[in-house]
This record gives sequence, structure tokens and C-alpha cells, in this order.
Amino acid sequence: MSLWSFFEPADDPADAVLGSLIRAPDPEPAISADPADLAHQLLSFPLDPVQLEILRSPAQYIALCCHRQWGKTQCSALKAVHLALRQPGAEIILVAPSLRQSGALLRAMFGFLNTLKINVKSDGLNRLSMLLPNGSRIVAIPNASDTVRGFSNVSLVIIDEAAYVRDETYRAVFPFLAASRGKLLLLSTPHGQHGFFYRAVHEPENNFVRYLVRASESGRLTPEFLAMARLELGDSYAQEFECSFTMGEEQIFDRSLIDQALDPIIQAFR
Repeated sequence: MSLWSFFEPADDPADAVLGSLIRAPDPEPAISADPADLAHQLLSFPLDPVQLEILRSPAQYIALCCHRQWGKTQCSALKAVHLALRQPGAEIILVAPSLRQSGALLRAMFGFLNTLKINVKSDGLNRLSMLLPNGSRIVAIPNASDTVRGFSNVSLVIIDEAAYVRDETYRAVFPFLAASRGKLLLLSTPHGQHGFFYRAVHEPENNFVRYLVRASESGRLTPEFLAMARLELGDSYAQEFECSFTMGEEQIFDRSLIDQALDPIIQAFR
């Protein structure tokens, strides 16, 4: 089955929504409570300890800062699919800098569900969406604060490449979790010393559980590749592979110097 074959809205969206509300939910699949069991079933390679910890974490707010090609897409897709299968009627929202990127995350989830032989369809309202037989729904939305409002009772929000998503979009999405006490998973490589992802990683008072995965420590990439990357990328290497939040072109002073210069007692200047 093609991912795109069911991504066109139904002829009458109102009929699609009404049908999903009045039909009895399908029986819940026999999915283990441990997401690691699902990962073993779906992946041809073992997850590393940090990936397993993130999959199993009950934390409400998680900020994952990791190097390129670490496997954050598959890790987050597994976490979302496990939740969708274990919690009938779950509402999962995917955000990324572009709709193409959030659609790529949705495509990874579709691949897992297809492997499990679980039939999905569009929700009838959103082109990039999947409605599972148990009533769970996964929707990919754009990086635009004026068009993403309207979701409620959300179980999980995943923001991929969060350092590149606008703060305005984050402020529009975060209230989705208010009534449901849903979970938020931020994933990204660093990008400058500003924005909600930078704050999530660096400010301890915001209650995020933080993970930093550097290429020099993860063992995912070969020493030969990393040596070549240092030569080819120059100053960008630290940002792309070592979780370093380097100064952006618009910055004059490093953020650490600014923080050191501020008196922590004078909160009004922060």
C-alpha cells in the first residue's frame, strides 16, 4: 500500500468525521507495554541505551539534542506508534520546519504500521494524517502559527528539528497539551543560541528531561567519517555533530558571556 494513496481528503469530510465517531472502535492490537519489544519487532538493528531510555521514558517534557544521523526520526516514530497502538483514541501531532519534513516523520510511522499489517486511512480532514482502526490519529502540520490552531486533547506533540521551528509556532502548539496533560518531545541538532529549543536544553527551571548525544560519544558514526566531517564542515562540525550551540551570524556576543554579565537577582533583565 502506498503512503500517499489515502492522504487525499474524503469527498465529504463531514461524513468521514461522523463515521469515525459512531463506529465501534476495533479491538486493540496485542502490543507489549514495553516499546523496546516493538522496536525489536520492527528494526533490523539494536537501539542504543539512550534511544531505549527515551522510548521508555514517562517524562512529560523531553528535549533531545543529538548529532546528525543518530536515528532520532526512527526513535520518535517508534515512540509515537507505540502510544497510538497502546492508547486507543490517542491524538498525536507532528511539527517540523516544513510540511515535507513532518511528512517524512509521518512516512516513517506509516512504514512501521504497514510492517505490522495495520491498515490506516486519512482522517478526512488533514491531507497528511493517519487514522488507525482503534481511533488513534496522527497528523502532520506545517510550521505556521496562524494555521495550526484547533487541536485539543492531544496525547503527544513531536517537534522535529525544533531549533529551526519558529517560536510563534511553538507558542501556538504548546496549548494543545493543556487539558490532556499530554507529552512533548523536542528533537533537533543545535541552531544558534536562541529560541524555545535552546531554552529547553539550557534552562533547568523549565522541567524538560534533557538528552545530549554527541557523535564523538555515541559510536554511531565511524572515526574515519567524523575526521572527514571535521575537515569538510569546519566551524559547522561542532554544531552538526557535537551538540554545540554556536553563535549565529546575527549575534555579536556569545550567549554565555551575556548570561555571566547579568545579575541573577535582577530577574527583570532576563
